[in-house]
Amino acid sequence: MSERIVRIRTVDHGTIETPCPGWCTEDHENDPFPTYRVDIDHKGPDTSIPVPTSSGPRTLLTTTLTRRPFTELATGTGTFVNVEIDGDWYPMGPAGLDAMAAGLVEAAVALRRTARHLAALQARERRR
Repeated sequence: MSERIVRIRTVDHGTIETPCPGWCTEDHENDPFPTYRVDIDHKGPDTSIPVPTSSGPRTLLTTTLTRRPFTELATGTGTFVNVEIDGDWYPMGPAGLDAMAAGLVEAAVALRRTARHLAALQARERRR
């Protein structure tokens, strides 16, 4: 995907031109509210990761491909994935995403262990 140049109105630097990645779904040029240059971000579509519950599927986490070309934050100006869990966002690079995936696998193993334990308890209750 190629980048295009967009014009974004800012409070502190006037209208600036900046490359916008092809995966970005933001409508920068038609945003009626100017922003600060450091707050400009490019976001891809949200990807929700659901889990089944007794009340139907619920979103466990949401990921969004993001780039903040003028940020002063530790994430830097490169592309990263923002992960939303319980309303908080966590910027992650490849190593962080791999660690999160490993944690999810460990959590799934623990949940399966709990399921097997519950099944054994229920089987004993039925035998009484």
